Amino acid sequence: MVLTGKERIAVTGAAGFVGSHLVRYLSERGFNVRAVINRTPLCEELERHPLVERFSGSVTDSETMSRCLEGVDVLFHLATALGNSIISDDKFFEINKEGTKILLNAALKQGVKKVIHFSSAGVYGKSSGLAAQKEDDPKNPVDVYERSKLEGEKVALSFSGDLDISVLRPGWVYGEGDKRTFKLIKQIHSGLFFIAGSGRINHSPVYVGDLVSASVMAVEKGKNGEVYNVGYEMVPVEKMVTVIAAALGKKIIPFKIPLVFVYPPAFLLAKMFALAGKEAPLSPAKLAFFMRGKPLDSSKLAGSFGINSYTTFENGIKRAIDWYKAQLWL
Repeated sequence: MVLTGKERIAVTGAAGFVGSHLVRYLSERGFNVRAVINRTPLCEELERHPLVERFSGSVTDSETMSRCLEGVDVLFHLATALGNSIISDDKFFEINKEGTKILLNAALKQGVKKVIHFSSAGVYGKSSGLAAQKEDDPKNPVDVYERSKLEGEKVALSFSGDLDISVLRPGWVYGEGDKRTFKLIKQIHSGLFFIAGSGRINHSPVYVGDLVSASVMAVEKGKNGEVYNVGYEMVPVEKMVTVIAAALGKKIIPFKIPLVFVYPPAFLLAKMFALAGKEAPLSPAKLAFFMRGKPLDSSKLAGSFGINSYTTFENGIKRAIDWYKAQLWL
């Protein structure tokens, strides 16, 4: 599909970190954007934008999604139940799997021309964290979030016979406004930081601007029924920590604690805080950063889309930290 600038584009999860960046990118380039939100309000800047139309509703509501997609040419599906959400296992599957099915049935009914479905590097699940994962590598999801994202991805691909749909699997997305990476940055900034495990496992951090531009390129260059990893480099956990510290102007000696000493108390804390409906300060989900790296091989994306440059983690994290400081988060 060739974008002309006249298309109406819908973005689910538009109030989220990546979704809001995508809506801003599209509207700045003259596209009419239907920003689909559920409970989280859209930021004021986008609310006021003349090319952004706010649409409230859940992807699990078929009638609402059908109305939402009337006249829409391109759909970016980012709405998801996140890994740190304090909800039941059934709710993860209701949103990430069944919600995807409901949404894509609505897209089919309304004649949407192109769909970009956002999956996650989490679908690879348990791996060594040392070798880059390719799109066809085995999937070994560990927790309910990863399992539900994999099921949602399968649902999306099952529509490829009726819809033109491409799937993106982003790595560790970070950038201006990201609250997840900010937690890591804030902890390093405090000086009270330790690395659980060896620090040798790898992630594939991808700057949000690079993910957004790849997402838009996928509309024109993404093949129907194809999956693309998005994460252009492999960075060990220990290096991520030292790069963040340097960008903060901090000098720290990464203190390492064997996982065998950290995991049991993290498990107990998660259970205790869950009873109160709160997020634990330390949990198995938070230790996943240290335990299960998800480095990605993005050569398929780079070759198919003609991408030959990207924002390095050093440059991207500096931009993000400058933003946090400007917004007085730090």
